[in-house]
Amino acid sequence: MRKYPEIAGIANLGHIPKNAFFHAETTVLPRAAHDYGGSLAGRTLHVVVDRVMCRSCERILPKVGLEIGNPTVTFTDYTGRTRTMRDGQWLQ
Repeated sequence: MRKYPEIAGIANLGHIPKNAFFHAETTVLPRAAHDYGGSLAGRTLHVVVDRVMCRSCERILPKVGLEIGNPTVTFTDYTGRTRTMRDGQWLQ
């Protein structure tokens, strides 16, 4: 949180946007990194979720990606909408 003061300033971890740390889209990435020795550097992942991505996840996920090795990650929700992140930002 020290790296991202715009997020850290929000007091309660369960409040927007920090609530994203408890969502599937966010928790799957550090778990996958753990399985690969702590980093997903150089990897490409496709994550499929059963809900539409919330604004908190849209804000938090690129930063989580940077912290776990900056993989290219495409998220697909149940409507078929896809979003891809890399280098701390959304590509489309």
